[in-house]
Amino acid sequence: EEAKPDNEVSENVAGV
Repeated sequence: EEAKPDNEVSENVAGV
């Protein structure tokens, strides 16, 4: 949820 790519963030947040 910071300045990271939606690739690693989505995995932790959305759990895609």
